[in-house]
Amino acid sequence: MVCLVLSVAVIPAGAAETKLTSVYASYAAEGHTNAPIEDDVFEAKSDSITVSIMTTTDMHGRAYDWNSYTNSALNNNFLQAAKLVAERRAAVDDSILIDVGDILQGSALSSYQHSQEGGENSPMATALRYIGYDAFVLGNHEFNYAPQIQWNYYNLLTSTDKAVAGQPVDVICSNVVETETNESVFCPVQDLHLQVRGRHDLHHRSAGLREHEQRELGRRQPL
Repeated sequence: MVCLVLSVAVIPAGAAETKLTSVYASYAAEGHTNAPIEDDVFEAKSDSITVSIMTTTDMHGRAYDWNSYTNSALNNNFLQAAKLVAERRAAVDDSILIDVGDILQGSALSSYQHSQEGGENSPMATALRYIGYDAFVLGNHEFNYAPQIQWNYYNLLTSTDKAVAGQPVDVICSNVVETETNESVFCPVQDLHLQVRGRHDLHHRSAGLREHEQRELGRRQPL
């Protein structure tokens, strides 16, 4: 799935009362006809703020738009996601963008990258950094790979080295824990502070959970 969008109009403190709504849409590849579903209709006044919460899920190694297995075009890829995200960001006051896992496994590109390059310089991490994701949450298919391959991905994703292209992406997950201490390996939650139009402060907290399944990630690596 390329992009899920939840847009909410927020009334700033002290603003005139208006009717709120959410618009929820499931955007697939270009050419698909699934349109946004409005569960209520409202007229946003000038003193309201619109914030979009966007997620991608189950991208399965589709960094680009070509399927090397079938030698054909590949839908639901990060090039399409980048376009949709940019369009949505341009239409709202601010946004939050999260990938919710199952990103490493599933394409010829990812298979080659993991088997031949040990997961270093992951194109999936690069895609998330370039598009400007705020957070990544682990999925079960991340555990298809050896711990070091996973850590190569997580470390690139979160790197603050200025030589690494794009912006750092937080890795959040509250139920992947150290077996000896039962402490979270990753930050369990993410707090985001949004300042809209230079004067409205909004706070958003995201909690990351992966489906319950006992897997081995190995000892904590530096992030």
